[in-house]
Amino acid sequence: MLPDNETEEMIVEQTNQEIISDIIEQIQQQIP
Repeated sequence: MLPDNETEEMIVEQTNQEIISDIIEQIQQQIP
């Protein structure tokens, strides 16, 4: 088992990547 801090970091990192992916998608949609 990972310590709580490690797990939380992984979750935050994954969430950040998903948010970044969403933003990139939105930006690409705005480009004609």
